[in-house]
Amino acid sequence: MAQRQEAGTLAPLAEKDAVLVGQAELLRSMLEGVAGDAMLAGKREIEVGIAAITKTLRRGRRFCCEGGDISQDQSLGPASSIAARRRQTRR
Repeated sequence: MAQRQEAGTLAPLAEKDAVLVGQAELLRSMLEGVAGDAMLAGKREIEVGIAAITKTLRRGRRFCCEGGDISQDQSLGPASSIAARRRQTRR
């Protein structure tokens, strides 16, 4: 019986981990090879990306520590809007 409970916990956490990895990769790709001045110019997008990562970490912690329902929240939050803006500027 314990294995089934663990599987029910691990699957949603793995989903959030995948989101977290995607958010971190997006932020890394935004900063890789960018000069300091350009980073400062994009400071707001960097802050939004960090906030999205922080929010994802808090959701995972809430699920683990407080038994929250992580499955109800499938959004990527602000990180998805950053990705959309980056796609638009590359065109």
